[in-house]
Amino acid sequence: MQRDFFINFARKLAGLLSFLRPSPQGNSSAPISGEYLNFLLRVLQLIEESDGDRQKVYLLLQANLDKLDTHLTEVLRNWAKDKLSQVQSDEAQPIVRNTFYFSNLIQQFPLGSIAVNKDLAIAGYEIVLSVYTSQDFPTDWATTQNNLGSAYRNRILGNKAENIESAIAAYQNALTVYTRQDFPTDWAMTQNNLGIAYCNRILGNKAENIESATAAYQNALIVYTRQDFPEKWAATQNNLSTAYCSRLLGNKADNIEIAIVAYQSALIVYTRQDFPEKWAATQNNLSTAYCSRLLGNKADNIETAIAAYQNALIVRTRQDFPTDWAMTQNNLGNAYGDRLLGNKTDNIETAIAAYQNALIVRTCQDFPTDWAMTQNNLGNAYSNRIVGNKAENIEVAIAAYQNALIVYTRQNFPTDWAMTQNNLGIAYGDRILGNKADNIETAIASFQNALIIRTRQDCPTDWAITQNNLGIAYRDRILGNKADNIETAIASFQNALIIRTREDFPVDWAMTQNNLGLAYRDLGQISQAIECFRSALEIRKPNAFPIDCLQSGRNLGETAFNPGLWSEAIEGNAQCWLRDVEKEDLQTWTQDLPLSPGKQLWLEGWLNTANSKPFHSPEHWAAFCMIGQS
Repeated sequence: MQRDFFINFARKLAGLLSFLRPSPQGNSSAPISGEYLNFLLRVLQLIEESDGDRQKVYLLLQANLDKLDTHLTEVLRNWAKDKLSQVQSDEAQPIVRNTFYFSNLIQQFPLGSIAVNKDLAIAGYEIVLSVYTSQDFPTDWATTQNNLGSAYRNRILGNKAENIESAIAAYQNALTVYTRQDFPTDWAMTQNNLGIAYCNRILGNKAENIESATAAYQNALIVYTRQDFPEKWAATQNNLSTAYCSRLLGNKADNIEIAIVAYQSALIVYTRQDFPEKWAATQNNLSTAYCSRLLGNKADNIETAIAAYQNALIVRTRQDFPTDWAMTQNNLGNAYGDRLLGNKTDNIETAIAAYQNALIVRTCQDFPTDWAMTQNNLGNAYSNRIVGNKAENIEVAIAAYQNALIVYTRQNFPTDWAMTQNNLGIAYGDRILGNKADNIETAIASFQNALIIRTRQDCPTDWAITQNNLGIAYRDRILGNKADNIETAIASFQNALIIRTREDFPVDWAMTQNNLGLAYRDLGQISQAIECFRSALEIRKPNAFPIDCLQSGRNLGETAFNPGLWSEAIEGNAQCWLRDVEKEDLQTWTQDLPLSPGKQLWLEGWLNTANSKPFHSPEHWAAFCMIGQS
């Protein structure tokens, strides 16, 4: 009976093409549109005949990829609207049911244009909802709302922020029917989906969105226990981990540790043997958490991340999973960009190669937001590149950031726009080509753009990053009054230190203390500068941060040398030279302090001797013993 319906309808095809307009050239568009409509009816008929057999339907879709385009979306909407207005309720049921199955299948179809596939699914679900109302078909309506939410959440075309708002609204609609009491498993499924949408939300307060996501995942885990629903439990643990990695409230280090534990929990179920794709996805996510980890040894954390990304790529090959392969290549690039072990030059080149791999799949046309993300990351890598011409590298970085800003607009992607503006500002601050004064003005403008979005209230850590960068730009500024510029720089560094405390962000605190010291030195405020450099050296120890230690030690030594503050000068220069001396060795020479005036003159002579190393006497070592005691 239902099969006859589609056959009879196909025979009436010509009569249903009257709604199509002639083309601008005067030729009727009926032949090509008729071909599209005939294909659509064949798909729906196959769904009916095969009970929605995925393999059979996908074979038909694969043979007609040329018809999976925006025109088919228009044909689907027009055909359904026209037909549903002509049939009785019982005749509408097979149309609606098979359109629903079509939407489910096309949403997950991996070939053709993914963007078009998502829009075809949305069109189908909206057709279904024109018949399945919450009053007459509550469970079918709720199921379709949930699926519509997922289609909007993953939509590529249209405004990203609006798409996510549509997804959240659809999930919330579904939850009016899917209550925990009446439909516990459907309630848990939709809670999990709602959590994903809130994690990706662009509008609203970022911290509140992540809290909403966390609450939704925790709701889902009430039903999704490891014992009863091991696979869904693992999936939700994975999602909860992602939320904790992004969490702004609470202690950052603790949040990441919770995320790592949850990812490791998911891997108890998601083994490579039983769930290779999900194992790879969780390995990818675990890597990202280790890249962000604050506890433990930073170098070890990054090595763990790289190993996990490489695990993920065992399954996520370009041939079998191109989009996932590109995602992990992008993330692997991030890890190599941050790597502390190995050769720095080689690490950056590996990062660049990984980003370029990702961009093979992540094109602006097919994956604009992912393309923009990788362009931004590629810009970071070229900004830090050691190989090649420095000026040319910075130009490549600037071009990559500007590419990212084609997609990352303030209106559609405010957070990403601000991030890229911040990075663009850094690149212009370092730029060699062009007018130096103009470059710094461009950098300042970019940082100020970033601070429109990166407010202290909504994005405290990012606000602090950009305040620190803005301070550097004002300290380097050529235009304007020099003293006023330095005062502005000092204010920016002090702003950054409101968030960058020694307790919460010790490395960043030390960096900004060093920058603030330089600004104070520029103003001739030597005691304040020395205090800042000493603060920086509390964290920047020779073994832990040798390059940073050298920088801050030299700054302290140079700042104290000119006014003849010998003890401070020796302290700073010692940090530049002492690398292998144990704390106990230094402490054995404390008995020789203080130095006599004659030895101070001797040291003054040493400080004016190029490449001197203060290793000549116990008295000399004694001058440095304060380092061993700190």
